Amino acid sequence: MEFVQLTEFNGIPFAAVSSNQTAEMIKVTAKVPADRKQRIMGWRSKLDYSQLPKIKEWCLEVSADMMKIPARILVPPSVHYRGRSIKPRNGSWNIDDNKFARVNETLRAWSVVCFDHAISDSEIGECETRFTAQPAISAHSNYAIDRKDSIIGQLVGTLSKNGSVVDNKKPPVVRENLVNLRQGLSAGARQAHQSGGGMHPQLIVVILRSRESGLYQSIKRTATNELRGPVVTQLMISAKFRNPRGISAYLTNVAMKIHSKLGGVTHSVPAHRLTTMLVGADVTHPPPPGRNRPLLPSIAVTVAAANGDNNKFVPCIRLQRGRQEMIEDLMEKMKRHVESFEKNTGDKPKKILFFRDGVSEGQYDLCATIEMDRVRQAFRELDPNYKPKITLIICAKRHHMRFFAEDRRDMDNTGNLLPGTVVDSDVTHPYAFDFYLQAHAGLQGTARPTH
Repeated sequence: MEFVQLTEFNGIPFAAVSSNQTAEMIKVTAKVPADRKQRIMGWRSKLDYSQLPKIKEWCLEVSADMMKIPARILVPPSVHYRGRSIKPRNGSWNIDDNKFARVNETLRAWSVVCFDHAISDSEIGECETRFTAQPAISAHSNYAIDRKDSIIGQLVGTLSKNGSVVDNKKPPVVRENLVNLRQGLSAGARQAHQSGGGMHPQLIVVILRSRESGLYQSIKRTATNELRGPVVTQLMISAKFRNPRGISAYLTNVAMKIHSKLGGVTHSVPAHRLTTMLVGADVTHPPPPGRNRPLLPSIAVTVAAANGDNNKFVPCIRLQRGRQEMIEDLMEKMKRHVESFEKNTGDKPKKILFFRDGVSEGQYDLCATIEMDRVRQAFRELDPNYKPKITLIICAKRHHMRFFAEDRRDMDNTGNLLPGTVVDSDVTHPYAFDFYLQAHAGLQGTARPTH
């Protein structure tokens, strides 16, 4: 074993940082708005711009106070569940006993794979048929837990309470070590197949002790690429069940994910026009090439609504030249999206809302010309007379703009601005149509609005 001492200002690769280290780092860096504002004003006082020679030479003055600018708050839409609608307050709402908006595919062929041997069989939820690859080692195994209070029991209860259709309430359980990840998931898929009467596995619930860096990606990659066929997975952290505080919200969150993965719709926002298609696009780039490292391709992705309600989306993924920001195969992607929308609705979309991420300010014009030309060309190839209205919205989060409310009534309980706050004057572009929107509640630190 060697002892390594790191000197200051030596960064650690993000992939090498564990989830616990990331959480601790966020606690240090995430400052509430009042603290962040105080720090900004402290640095402003230390910098003392009025004494800088260059500032004096140019006859400039930097105000000692922050700008005061007007803002407005958008009215939130109603959120619809089955037979009931809810009005969000401060960007959030409680599901309570509301039923999900649209039912899921009946859950039959599923299983549970447990990689945490510190929990007992009764804590998981002992089933009539169990398949155990490794024995449980638990200090709690000397007493039994009521089935409805077990992990499976609570999960099934939450799903049923919120309207998910669960036919098989006693899924088979597989125990395995993380070193045998593929074997555990393979056994889980096999048991799900058998318990579902021979149908393709619908779901594998994976129970882990804690979040570990890279483990999520490994499980998803294995379940997608290394089994006989792709299988949907849902991860759960067993430590959440040790603490009753917050367990209801955690289970509801997991139930929403499972319901969506089974083809259901958790909630909906009523659309006035069912002929509008939402599209999102982004490009992920590889690191720059090195002496012994070639330039890898970039990954261009578009996601578009497949129905007029805009609650089901279909992705389209392509590789392209490395570090190329403009999406090269956008024309074929848009043709597929429009055809998918038409197949499900019976008509092509009349309006397109195209959200683009990852574009720097210097590339706005290229995006508005090159990519929009490719979109229009796709429409012409589908039908020369097809000319829907297109709205391009470029979204940016990598900026240093922060807003602070003067009046306590304009803050939420974290001190952040209320969700739906819009700033569209004074600090915006002199001639381009842009605005800053804080669309959701800031859970920790100072929220960064989308530009």
